Amino acid sequence: MRLGDRELPLSQYVALDPERVCRRSLPLLLKILDPLPEPIRGDLYLETHDTKHEVYVVTRVDPEAWPDGRGGVRLGVDQALRGTAASDSQFRDSFLAAVCAYERVRRAIDDATAGAEEHASEPELRAAMNRFTSIRRLAVGDVVQVAPGLPHALQHGVRVFEFQTPTYERNIISFAQRVVSQPHWDSEYAITRATLDAAPEPAIEPVQTLPQARVERIAAFSDFEVQRLTVSGHGQIALDWYPDTTPYSMVAACSGEWRLDALTLGAECAAFIPACATTCTLVNQTAETQTALLALPLPHTAGNIDAVDAS
Repeated sequence: MRLGDRELPLSQYVALDPERVCRRSLPLLLKILDPLPEPIRGDLYLETHDTKHEVYVVTRVDPEAWPDGRGGVRLGVDQALRGTAASDSQFRDSFLAAVCAYERVRRAIDDATAGAEEHASEPELRAAMNRFTSIRRLAVGDVVQVAPGLPHALQHGVRVFEFQTPTYERNIISFAQRVVSQPHWDSEYAITRATLDAAPEPAIEPVQTLPQARVERIAAFSDFEVQRLTVSGHGQIALDWYPDTTPYSMVAACSGEWRLDALTLGAECAAFIPACATTCTLVNQTAETQTALLALPLPHTAGNIDAVDAS
């Protein structure tokens, strides 16, 4: 967190005055996910969450990994395959059996105990496991909304902004490499509780249209929402339409060069706007139309941080 000429950890900045900074609302987490461009090696965990909500916005698709400009995310289960099962319970059992078969070979390979037959079977078992899930193709600017229980895995070479609720839980269904963050997979737990319905297309809701900008709500979860700001070349927009009771806001630039009052933001840079700030103006400093994101925790999230002694 840059505060004038000083840099502070976000925790210290909030502790200065949690009421004025964020109305005692827990900060949202904003990350850039940048998977390696190589297939398999760059594919992230297939996982679910119990309570965490995530929103991805694609900022880059590696042209060598995806020559047509459209990458992918593994998102939800394959509905055609689900339809061939006698029941959802049978589908879950078959999915789990395929994952367990792959895990045995994966662990043998990772532990250097696998023989030639196990090495040879790895691609086939991985394909058999992956057929239970669905791939959604993605281009720059596309939005992915991940609700709790939805199996998902960002694929290689797809760079995204990720907004998420401030929780640190995951249930790993599978991974085509050694898992180094924990000693086990959570396959049975995750598959038993996973959402089997197809992932809905992201809901894009118009908020307002101005002479120089368009505002759309691209995610609305129980605790926060994310809006997409499309601003014409050299255009600007005053960030003044959301409720005064909003605990704080975050602006993230997807592309271009921006000015947020006295602050300059380049592509994939973000700014935290505290509750005590007066209305800010966001200016597109390029001649081309550019996109930025605005994250807004909802008013009911205020008051979740206990009093802090910052002395």
